[in-house]
Amino acid sequence: MLILFLTLIIISLSLVFFLRDCCLRRGRRAAFNFFFFSFFYCLFWIWRDISQDLFSLTLADRAAVLPAPFSTTLLALISIITILGWMALFYLGWLCAEKILSFFKGYNKLLFPTLILSSLAISIILFPVGEFINGITWQRWFVPVIPNGIFLIGHPRRLWLEGFYFCLPFLAAYFLIEFSAWKDKSWKMVFFILPFVYLWTIRLFGAEIGVFYGRAIILSAIIILAVFNKSKIDSLKRGK
Repeated sequence: MLILFLTLIIISLSLVFFLRDCCLRRGRRAAFNFFFFSFFYCLFWIWRDISQDLFSLTLADRAAVLPAPFSTTLLALISIITILGWMALFYLGWLCAEKILSFFKGYNKLLFPTLILSSLAISIILFPVGEFINGITWQRWFVPVIPNGIFLIGHPRRLWLEGFYFCLPFLAAYFLIEFSAWKDKSWKMVFFILPFVYLWTIRLFGAEIGVFYGRAIILSAIIILAVFNKSKIDSLKRGK
C-alpha cells in the first residue's frame, strides 16, 4: 500500500508541474479545458470498466475470484492513480510530440502531426508503465475480473495499440475544439463525439468487431479532417 501512496504523490506533483507549464505555454483556458476534460474522460472509462466487470458480479462471486488483500479502498486508490496517471501521460505525450516536431520546421506546431505523434509517444511510454504495474502486482488484484482496459492490467502484447487508440480520440476532440480553424464555431462541441464512438460501435457490432469499426471510424474522421484543416497548436492567444 505504501508504494501506491508514493506513486500517487509523484503523479500529483507531476500534474502540478504540467498544469503550470500548460498555463504558461498555452493560456489558462486551454490548460483548464485540457485537464478538466481529460479527468472526466478517464473517469468515465474507469467507471465503465468497474461497473461492467467488477460490479456485475454478485457478492459471493466477487469474494470467490478476488484475492484476500482486495478492498474497496484499494480499488478507489488505484482508480485515482490511474486517472491522474493518464492525465499526466496525455500531457507528457503532447510535450514529446512538440519537441520532436520542433526539428522539422514544415510540421512544427501543426495540429494533426502533433496529434498523431502525441498518441504514438504515449503508446511508447506505456511499455515501462506496464512493467511498473507488473512490479506492484496490480494484476494480482484485478485480472480475475477486469482482464484489460484503462487500468492497463493483463498486459496484452498490443498494449501500445490499445494506448494509442485510447489517447487519440480524446486528444483529437480537444485539439479540434481548442486550436483548429473551427474553434470559434458554435457547433465545435460536436467533436466530442469522437471519444465515445466505441460505445456505439460495440453496442451495434459486439465487442471484437465493434472495436475494429470504432477505430476505423475515428482514424478515417481524423484523416478527412486533416485534409481540410492546417491549424497550429499555438494559434490560441495566451492568457485566454
